[in-house]
Amino acid sequence: VTELVFEQYGRDPSAFIPPQTDGRIGCQGGDQCHKIVNQQLLQVYENENQVSYMVGEPAVSCHRTPTFNLKCNDVGIHWYNGETAVCPPDEGISIGNQCVKRDIEAVQSYEAAQLSCAAVKGRITPPVDPVQNAILGVYAKERNIGSFWIGVRRIEGKWLKSDFRHLSSVELNVTNDW
Repeated sequence: VTELVFEQYGRDPSAFIPPQTDGRIGCQGGDQCHKIVNQQLLQVYENENQVSYMVGEPAVSCHRTPTFNLKCNDVGIHWYNGETAVCPPDEGISIGNQCVKRDIEAVQSYEAAQLSCAAVKGRITPPVDPVQNAILGVYAKERNIGSFWIGVRRIEGKWLKSDFRHLSSVELNVTNDW
């Protein structure tokens, strides 16, 4: 059903525009500012020290016909606010559901980045989920950050997050197309 709804709305790009348009980032010209993550639309916003997002899901209404066939009609895109962290003032920026502080000095090695984070009682942030990864990617591209460290290391042939949890096979299949 989701693929059919996206196909139908693909003919009308205005159907993808969320109710809030101020502060949108990640636009690739015109109103095409959203990403598709886990069969959901993701729209990222930046306002002051906060990067927030809205999620859009296809809304369908299904019913049985008199001959008991299932009939579904698309009724639009349902938008809702995603979970957003609140960070203490001067303690970094809220990016989705994480507080992130960026060391603006060029850190060349993972070990140096770990030490820089530890100095402010932090740690290199590991990947959280595909939505959070997309938000971080949109923000990094918008700010021309280029490359940055994420909390993942390969130890004895296994990929581990900075909190020592294993990466799932889904997380290992990450692409950087921002």
